[in-house]
Amino acid sequence: MCESINFLKDARVEPSKQIKMVAQYTEGKVHTYYLNVIVDHEEKWTLEEYFCDIFDACFPSNFRENQCR
Repeated sequence: MCESINFLKDARVEPSKQIKMVAQYTEGKVHTYYLNVIVDHEEKWTLEEYFCDIFDACFPSNFRENQCR
C-alpha cells in the first residue's frame, strides 16, 4: 500500500485515475474484488476506501487481532 501511494505521488497521478492505476498491478482475490465490486463505480471511491475495502474483503475479519498477538 505504501509503495502504491508513493508511486502515485511521484508520478503525479490524478486522483480520479489512482485506483485504476493501482488495480493494474493486482491479482488474485484483490483483482477479482476490484472487477466485481469497484470497477463499475470507480469514480465514487477514494483511494483510502479502496485499500480498506480490499483488505476487509481479502483477509479474515480477525486478521488484525491475530497480527497483534
